[in-house]
Amino acid sequence: MKLKKISLISVLVFLVSIILPSSPIFAEEHPMGGTMTYAVTTDLKALNRHLEGYKDGHIILQPLFDRLYYVDTDETRYYLAESYDISEDGLEITVKLRDNMKWHDGEPINADDLIYTLKVVQDPKSGTTTEYLGLGEVNGKPVSVEKIDDLTVKVTLPEYNSAYANQLGFLTLLPEHIYGPETNIKDNVEANNSGIGSGEYKLKEWKKGESVVYERNEDYYLGKAPLDTLVFKIMPEKNTQEVALANGDLSVVEITTDQQIDKYAADDSKTIYSFPEGRVNYLGISKYSTKFADNDDARKAIVYALNKEEIVRGAYGSEQVAQVGDSTFGPKTMYRNEEFEDYPFDLEKAKELAEKSGLAGQKISLIYNNDRANQKESAVIIQQQLAQIGITCDVQGIDASGFFEKAFSDSPDVDLYLNGYPAAGDPGMLGFMFNIKNINKSEKQEELWKQALDEKDESKRKEVYKELQDVIKEDTTMIPIAYPNYVMVADKGFKGLDVSKTIPVFEDYMQLYYEK
Repeated sequence: MKLKKISLISVLVFLVSIILPSSPIFAEEHPMGGTMTYAVTTDLKALNRHLEGYKDGHIILQPLFDRLYYVDTDETRYYLAESYDISEDGLEITVKLRDNMKWHDGEPINADDLIYTLKVVQDPKSGTTTEYLGLGEVNGKPVSVEKIDDLTVKVTLPEYNSAYANQLGFLTLLPEHIYGPETNIKDNVEANNSGIGSGEYKLKEWKKGESVVYERNEDYYLGKAPLDTLVFKIMPEKNTQEVALANGDLSVVEITTDQQIDKYAADDSKTIYSFPEGRVNYLGISKYSTKFADNDDARKAIVYALNKEEIVRGAYGSEQVAQVGDSTFGPKTMYRNEEFEDYPFDLEKAKELAEKSGLAGQKISLIYNNDRANQKESAVIIQQQLAQIGITCDVQGIDASGFFEKAFSDSPDVDLYLNGYPAAGDPGMLGFMFNIKNINKSEKQEELWKQALDEKDESKRKEVYKELQDVIKEDTTMIPIAYPNYVMVADKGFKGLDVSKTIPVFEDYMQLYYEK
């Protein structure tokens, strides 16, 4: 990994020469050898980062595929890209790839792969995840891509977009020689199961529904990763994961309660790691619900009835596990307004609004994702709180695939739902979710998202995002509940888990090693 200190202003006001990163930390400094076995609750759809929208899939695929670069709040970390430059008018982003990089089958990684991947993103039939959709166009107009040389690509935007360069860094390249020339990748089963990636580990075996096994990539462009093997085991039940950890069948397990933290803190053979996950967990009020769509008082009744402190402490636990959420811009989101004022818990006002809106005495639905930690407990507490203002809440847990299909449909049968989203880095990358075609019902929101992306002056952009946070609050279709931490317990011999950045867990497996 290479690091380069870079002010946010230099990215957004288009100063050039974002080059010359400092030296990487080579894995050879660490002891070599060992196998790390990690538990996840759900399996992959495919060995393709572009087709994987769930958190567990991102975790499994992280060591298999590298991104171009990652713009954090205070630095840019370079992976496949050696540098990127932004023209003074902000319309051209020139990406230079590192030399001598190879795909896992030995073929070179080059400009053709970047160009092909951007064509995939532009194909509406490709099935690529929403994370990448904004890279193919700006305000409905396609970007153009030009090959400068074998390692250099110039992307030209039809209109200025202040978040585009940051979002481009997240792009995971696809091997053109495996997938091309067709861009409809979702139907290319053979390629999607090939597992030919660019990361520090390569595929050894995928037993669907059981495990994914990786082995060290001996030709990785940043050196050799310390651990010999990574194993991701599919274990839906948290209790089963803990038993496997105790038996030595797992090395690392995510934990989600204070009781688990206390248990493992007293175990000398284990180490606990905790860091902000960069997510916002929220209660959504469906804009298609007949009870809430055009009833501002009904939505506000729900908001005032929620005692968030009680929800977070009851469902998650202490601040070691999660903080109470207020703004839709989380603690790791750029331009978060630290002086943001949330709705207070006000039971009497909630009762008054429930009566006024006609919501009191009614039965509403609340769905949650069975595969997400803390959601069932949150739903039960919310159910109890809404009962205090005369609302009967029918709570239903749904498995992941069915949950997303139902929660984000235009069905009037869904009233409330619990969900979460990644909220680290540039908020411009959240715009797709708040699109008026998605959860947002406000044209004012739509205008502010576009205004922020169009704004070249950073101080003005900050003010737009400040206003936007207040407008989202006023619209009350999304109510932030918690900012969770990612807490995990590991066998004591595993080191570096507190050094590696998280997106969502380990950004850089070169930092992980085993010490006997």
